Amino acid sequence: MHHLVGWRRYLGPYLDNDLTDLLNGINLLRCGTSRRGTPYKQNTIRDYVTILKQFYRWLAFKEYIDISTEKLRRIKTPAKDRMTKTAADLLSPSEVERVIAAARSVRDRALVTTLYEGGFRAGEIGTLTWGNLVFDQNGVVANVNFKTNRPRYIRLVLAREPLIQWRSVYPFRAEGDNLVFLSRSNKALTYAAVAALLREVVKRAGLGRHVTPHTFRHSRITHMIQEGYPETVIKLMMWGTVAATEFATYTHLTGCDIDRAVLEKNGIVGGGELWQGVEGVKCQYCEIVNPPAARYCYSCGRPMNAEDVMNELKTLLKANPAVVRVLMDSAREG
Repeated sequence: MHHLVGWRRYLGPYLDNDLTDLLNGINLLRCGTSRRGTPYKQNTIRDYVTILKQFYRWLAFKEYIDISTEKLRRIKTPAKDRMTKTAADLLSPSEVERVIAAARSVRDRALVTTLYEGGFRAGEIGTLTWGNLVFDQNGVVANVNFKTNRPRYIRLVLAREPLIQWRSVYPFRAEGDNLVFLSRSNKALTYAAVAALLREVVKRAGLGRHVTPHTFRHSRITHMIQEGYPETVIKLMMWGTVAATEFATYTHLTGCDIDRAVLEKNGIVGGGELWQGVEGVKCQYCEIVNPPAARYCYSCGRPMNAEDVMNELKTLLKANPAVVRVLMDSAREG
C-alpha cells in the first residue's frame, strides 16, 4: 500500500492517468529522491514499477480505466540488482559468535541462533510454530513455507540446545500452531520487534554497526559457501529449489572458487581449509553440540573448557575439606 501512496508524488489521480502519464511518472521516479532526500535504489524502483503495473492491470480488468493490459504488460520493469551486498555488510563468524553470546535471555539466545543457522527471514522466524520443528538426536529439522510457497527443509544443529532450553520455559504448550517465538507480551513477533531485539543484542556485543534481520541470512548463506557446502544443498535449504537464481548474489562475496582454483594451480593444497565458520562446541561428557561461547553444556550442565573445570573443582574442594584430606592421604600412601 505504501508504494501506491508514494506514487502520488509522481502521478495524478489514478483513474485519470493514461499510458503516457504512467511512463512520465516512471521517469520522474527514476530521477527522484526519497523523502529522506536520497536517490531511489534500483531494486526500490523495480518494486514501485511492479506494484504500479499490477495495480493498473487490476484497474483495467475492472474496466475502471481505458488502458489495455497488453500495453501495461509492455512497460519495462527494471532488472533486479543482485549485487547489493558487499563483504563489509556481512557478519564474520566471530561476530556471529559474539552476538549469540551477548543474548541474555533464553528466548533471545534461541532466536538469534535459530535465525542465523537456519538463514530465516524475519517473517519466517516470527511465524515459526512448534509444529514446524522436529527434534531428533542430531538436532532439529524445521519445515517452513513463508515467502516463496516453496517448502524449505532446514537442518539445525547449533540451535538444538537453545531451542530445548526455550521450550522448557515456554509460557504455553510448546506444540502445534503455537508460535515458537513470542514478544514480551506473549504475542507474535513483528519485523520491527525482531529488528529491535537484534539492535539491542548487537549493541551489547559491541559490534558498533547497523545490522538487520536479513544480515544474518546473508551472512549464513555466504558462510555456507565459504565452508564448502554443495551448491544444491544451499539452494534447497535457503530457497527450497535447486533453480534458485538468488544464489549468484552471494557467490561474488566469497571468491572461494577463485581461491581454490588459483591455490591448487600453484601447488597449494588445502586452500579451502583457510576458512573457519561458526562452529558448535561438543560437550566432552555427553557429546551434545552446544552453541559457540557456551561455558556450560546446555544438556548436562557440566563446564565446557578446562579453566571452568578447574574452577568448579576448586569450588567443590573448598566446600568439602574432608575430600581434600582423603586425596592428600591417598597421595602419601601412593
